[in-house]
Amino acid sequence: MTSLQWNSSLVKSILLFCIIFSGKSFDLYSLASHNKSASDSIKIELNVFNLPVYYPSTGIQFYRDGIIYLIDSKFLRESKGEYVPFGRISMYYSPFKDNKIGKQIYFLRTEPFPYPAEAVSFTADYSKMFFTQESVFREPGDNTIRIYEAEISVRNDGKTDLKRTYREFPFNSKMYSCVQPAVSPDEKFLIFASDMPGGHGGLDLYYSIYENGIWGDPINLGKDINSNLDESSSFIDNNGNLFFSSNGHEGLGKYDIYFAKLIKPFVWGKPKNMGPQLNSEKNDVAFVLSRIDETQGFFASDRNDSEKKYQIFRVKMSDDIDFLSQDQAPESESQTQTLIDTLKTSDKTIDKAKIEETGQSVIVQAESEQTKPEIIFRVQFKTSAKSLGSFNIVIDGKEYKAFEYVYKGAYRYTIGEFEKLEDARLLDQSCKLKGYSDAFVAAFKGSERILDP
Repeated sequence: MTSLQWNSSLVKSILLFCIIFSGKSFDLYSLASHNKSASDSIKIELNVFNLPVYYPSTGIQFYRDGIIYLIDSKFLRESKGEYVPFGRISMYYSPFKDNKIGKQIYFLRTEPFPYPAEAVSFTADYSKMFFTQESVFREPGDNTIRIYEAEISVRNDGKTDLKRTYREFPFNSKMYSCVQPAVSPDEKFLIFASDMPGGHGGLDLYYSIYENGIWGDPINLGKDINSNLDESSSFIDNNGNLFFSSNGHEGLGKYDIYFAKLIKPFVWGKPKNMGPQLNSEKNDVAFVLSRIDETQGFFASDRNDSEKKYQIFRVKMSDDIDFLSQDQAPESESQTQTLIDTLKTSDKTIDKAKIEETGQSVIVQAESEQTKPEIIFRVQFKTSAKSLGSFNIVIDGKEYKAFEYVYKGAYRYTIGEFEKLEDARLLDQSCKLKGYSDAFVAAFKGSERILDP
């Protein structure tokens, strides 16, 4: 197991003290900066949360109305005389309320489950969990980390059982690692980190789409989110927004925590640094939020320890997490500017163009046919994680050949080729009537898509 696969400088010694569940609140300093961060518009309060961190965990995770965490079980047993009880590192669950935790019980009744707590993720109904561990089918020389899925049930006493054995994810490999899964609450997609070939460098973030009971091939989140170093510790909130840590973007320290807003399915905006209210000059990782109250969260940092030992911090935000994205321009606004810039640099000069947004389309009006830009409108009707090859579809009795292109990490399919937007919109309406409810008109210059709806 390498430090790259879990996170750099993880805790490698056991903290020999009893658990104290209290924290002293303090206000972080206000730092003026010319780079606006995601947390500029909200107030964040931090509390030191004195729950010890045990290897291989870096942080903790919310589960139902409480939290799960790793701890050495010998500290939870009473010693008799000179007898010192033996223990083992295992995952425990405790209710969490008013910054205090309640009774500690084994997370799983039948097994210790000594895997990273912050790398466990649950569907909204808590019927499934996804987690990271070393391969149980390791061969000599195989030191990869893999993602597993398990169905779980909860007994009346609050203890958790597995319904069946672990299932490996289909894209696990002995050639590379897949770590730290984060599943969306509706189980439509999962984000994880991997050093698989073809990335931008180090650990990249990938997403997989869950469709018809199958997890699709991994798709890289792209160069806006992934750097030439490491991105990891992803967390998906109730709205599909992404939090992650990176040491490759320009930040305040080593690993910083970033926020990326979900623009539309499987498309995230450019990441924003969470600012000096969360990030320090050292490593800040394992950010998670409560799905019951998204103003509360945890993260881990080694900012207070010269030996690079991680410490848990509790986060309390003054408002809903949506405030983090208020200063982000809507995608349509930025893409409209992209179209304007494209038209300005076209081989044919446009003296004057008026661009008006109307619902799902953009109308481009030029003064004359001689100055019309070389823009083609097509109707996109389908998206897939895998290439579907060449195929035709019939709309209103007419057969169309599907045009395949790759955009933002997924395969997209369009039909038609129109110079006038009105003609494309008529076909768009026919596609919707045919059952392609997500169809829309997209603009192309050559084979490159230059404008979203």
